[in-house]
Amino acid sequence: MQKYNLFFNEAKLSVINYDKNQLNILRSNGRFIYEEQNDLNTCINDFLHHRNDIKFYVLPENESQLLNSLTSFFIFKRAAGGVVYNEAGKILVMSRFDHYDFPKGHIEEGESPQQTAIREVKEETNIHDLSLQDKIADTYHIFFAKDTYYLKETQWFKMTTRQTDNLIPQTEEHIEALWWFSLRDIKNNFSKFYPSLQEMIQQKVLE
Repeated sequence: MQKYNLFFNEAKLSVINYDKNQLNILRSNGRFIYEEQNDLNTCINDFLHHRNDIKFYVLPENESQLLNSLTSFFIFKRAAGGVVYNEAGKILVMSRFDHYDFPKGHIEEGESPQQTAIREVKEETNIHDLSLQDKIADTYHIFFAKDTYYLKETQWFKMTTRQTDNLIPQTEEHIEALWWFSLRDIKNNFSKFYPSLQEMIQQKVLE
């Protein structure tokens, strides 16, 4: 089954594809089957207000319909960022709001995700020698601000750089510090990364 997750702090909302041969098994296990459920409000409210994990099982051909229904509960934002490697194979990590993170930011009008990712890394870290590599993953997280729930999609790209010094954290974006982490450092500090990043780190960075 293909799956992706939306995070709200520690709570996780999973969208999981199934095929019709699995329907009876899912029913017998009491799974939430999108095609047989009309009341999304109760589930979303349970997720947002009680922080309970939720799993939506949906046929692949109805996934876009489910996503449209889910995003109607939120203001949708698009962002892009970079996982930056230096020549020694270490990865740039930042500290923000008592968590570890990678540089990222909102996609501005007229920008491609790749352009945003490069710009945000430069602005947030003062690294200007950047080479854009492949896209790594998309992550999704929900945040609450000014009485509104937002759903942010972030597209992540691998980048490389020869610059290892003169790192300057962008304090107006609440970035407290910047470090170069080895893979062991990342493993040892894994729990300090935002939950929305942990899955990507496990699958795309530590693999």
